[in-house]
Amino acid sequence: MKMSVCRFTGGRWKANCYLITSTTGESLIIDPGAGAAELVERVRTDGLRVLGILCTHGHFDHVEAGAFVQEQVQAPLLLHSLDSRLLRSASLYRRLFEGKGLVPTPVIDRFLDEAAQPLQLGPFSTYVWHTPGHTQGSVSFGIESGLFTGDTLFRGKVGRTDLPGGDSQALAVSLELLAQMPGDLQVFPGHGDRTTIEAEVASNPRLKSLRDAVIEAAYSGGTT
Repeated sequence: MKMSVCRFTGGRWKANCYLITSTTGESLIIDPGAGAAELVERVRTDGLRVLGILCTHGHFDHVEAGAFVQEQVQAPLLLHSLDSRLLRSASLYRRLFEGKGLVPTPVIDRFLDEAAQPLQLGPFSTYVWHTPGHTQGSVSFGIESGLFTGDTLFRGKVGRTDLPGGDSQALAVSLELLAQMPGDLQVFPGHGDRTTIEAEVASNPRLKSLRDAVIEAAYSGGTT
């Protein structure tokens, strides 16, 4: 299936919100953050049918427009159950980090960890990988040749673990999982520009160190 990916970025933290569209006009939305108003306008202008709103994690900058988007496009919102508490606390964290504003809490229509693999929404076969570390319920979505990593993996960087739900050991395991994925996968992160798994394994300090550790372990095992 051919698909297009359009990025909308907004808010103080420049969070990415993605609109994925098939050739037949069916769409998915990933991370309904501050750029979602423009995204909804695109949905209306192009006459798209949104089949699902997928959240990589529950931090407020990635879900602050979730309730608005649900109302406007009439599509179910999906989140990992381990981040449901974060979602309910989105207003608190926005006040702590930005000093302003409420975040209307969207309804979680379905928990991602209860969905079958792959998650089938219309023509989209979506693989959901639990990739905790940035938050307990962080996930990455594999759709065709795209990998949507939220705040787990960025271009040249990896996710923070000093925020609510963070766990540095869990993040290391998640990064090891991502580093083993096909190199030509296009990575669409929660902030910043796209990249590929191959590029990150080659140059991202954290993924490069994981690769080097695997190579060293394999070499040591082969010489004993």
